[in-house]
Amino acid sequence: MDVKKYPFTLPDGTNVLVRAYGVDDHTAVNRWIRLKYMENVREACLGLGEQEKMELRLAALSRAATLTFQEGEGRDILLSDIQGFARLGYQLIDNPGLTFDEYFKIIYPDGVLTEEGLKNIIDMMNAAYGGEAELPVDLGDSVNEETKEEPDGEGTGGTVATES
Repeated sequence: MDVKKYPFTLPDGTNVLVRAYGVDDHTAVNRWIRLKYMENVREACLGLGEQEKMELRLAALSRAATLTFQEGEGRDILLSDIQGFARLGYQLIDNPGLTFDEYFKIIYPDGVLTEEGLKNIIDMMNAAYGGEAELPVDLGDSVNEETKEEPDGEGTGGTVATES
């Protein structure tokens, strides 16, 4: 079965083809979630005794194997990290001619989660699936009201404030 591919232009003018997620994309996103989970466990182990570290790591390995981006804790991990959002967009690109890090810098040039970056990922999803995707999180309380602009169909509605 041929997968339909659609042209899409990234914010820096790079042209790519996007397509619906395939099995390999699901696997890649789930792998990223599991690695992120284990990274969090490693940080939680700091300062613990060797026996406690071993027990925590064994339990975490078992838990990590069940995490997926479609539900529960796996989805929470994905959507709580700026790189998780970017991973969703990157996996839509068919045969990318750029690395994930290059894509990330295009979508989030300042390394800050912005509505503009999220909107770009949603636009990619809409191009790949032909639908009306919505932001997976409500950014309403985190929008900087001083810089917020009214959406005009082309704008972003503002930037997301971050803690320093």
